[in-house]
Amino acid sequence: MINIREYSVEAMAEYITGYGDDGWIPVYIADTFCNGRYEIINKLGFGSCATVWAARDHHDNVDVSIKVIKAAYSLDNRELRILQHIQQGADHPGRKYLPRLLNHFDVCLGGKKNLFIVLELLGPPLSLVHYRPCTYTPTFSRRISQQILLAVDCLHSYGIVHGGNIHEGNVLFRLVEGFQLPLQVVHQGRVYRKDGAPLEGGLPHQVVTPLWEGFWFDEDLFREVGHIQLIDFSSSFFDSETPTWIHTRGDRAPPELIFRKPLNKSVDVWSLACMVRDMDLTLGQESTTNAGSNQTFYVATGRNLFETRRGGRRLLIAIHTVVGESSAQWLLKALFEAIVSSTWKDLGTYPFDYVSETVCADVYLDLETELIEEIGNPDRALPQYIRQCLVVDPSKRATTSQLRDQEYVQ
Repeated sequence: MINIREYSVEAMAEYITGYGDDGWIPVYIADTFCNGRYEIINKLGFGSCATVWAARDHHDNVDVSIKVIKAAYSLDNRELRILQHIQQGADHPGRKYLPRLLNHFDVCLGGKKNLFIVLELLGPPLSLVHYRPCTYTPTFSRRISQQILLAVDCLHSYGIVHGGNIHEGNVLFRLVEGFQLPLQVVHQGRVYRKDGAPLEGGLPHQVVTPLWEGFWFDEDLFREVGHIQLIDFSSSFFDSETPTWIHTRGDRAPPELIFRKPLNKSVDVWSLACMVRDMDLTLGQESTTNAGSNQTFYVATGRNLFETRRGGRRLLIAIHTVVGESSAQWLLKALFEAIVSSTWKDLGTYPFDYVSETVCADVYLDLETELIEEIGNPDRALPQYIRQCLVVDPSKRATTSQLRDQEYVQ
């Protein structure tokens, strides 16, 4: 067991505990894989299950990205199966906004077997292009919202659910003409034990800071002509499955996930509402909180619809306040069912006190007032679009095909 307190890490990077048993293998700049075809040239990012690297494909003479999956998730990896399924999908206008699987292979080292997934090299995430403070631009908000909707609608037509993990960090821009990624600029630092002893087996002696940390670029290049790609299918599932739990950001959790009800495509539609609302709200004033949460709202504002990282039951009062009285009957019925069936094992004697005291409703307003506070008087199509997504009863929430007829995304 790796004790992180015993180590010093001289770069902003993933937790080194991720290299323990069933974790990653160390990857270094200039490493080559697949018989020398791919050469690592920089790091793009990391998450709880994967690190992502920029690499040179010497066979096709192009730069690519490589996602290195932890060994624990590499065998029969669902994300790979979903990417393969997308490759075989029929033509759809949203297909161009989804990843293209280029290759995949396994690397065995130190008793671990890690899956490497090769994908197209992309540009910056939406969170670095669109953030507060900025001016509300309806053309940008509508265009990006339409692209995200088409991507999700394409997934749903293939029988795939993204899993509600649709947020500004998982929406990347394609590289545009006139923009050059500084792949040659690498920031890395040593990993060493504070007591001077040798590193534990499997740990890297050096880690790399992701390229986007502290990197300045002209956001207008992407705001004016950029096209997006929806990424990260680590929480995705096929609609033939009905999980009651998925890993998603706390502020994006739809009501049915909070109440541990069977999940389906409607979880993605809830995320779409958050995304558009966030995009429209980032625009207009300085952020006093973490700037990155719910998608259509984010696209319009650059601010989170529900500004909390903890999520869960803490969202219930906020959801009721933002959505309004139309949500009360379904939420109350689901709350009673959850209490009677002991859905929440950690509840004490006074569950209602627990729910009510964890979120201050005063910090939330109804949806239309939130939009007016953030960006002035938006065109009526924006709140109408969000309202179609922001329905607490998943059986009554709009489908992506129905949303495509909404004025806001025309």
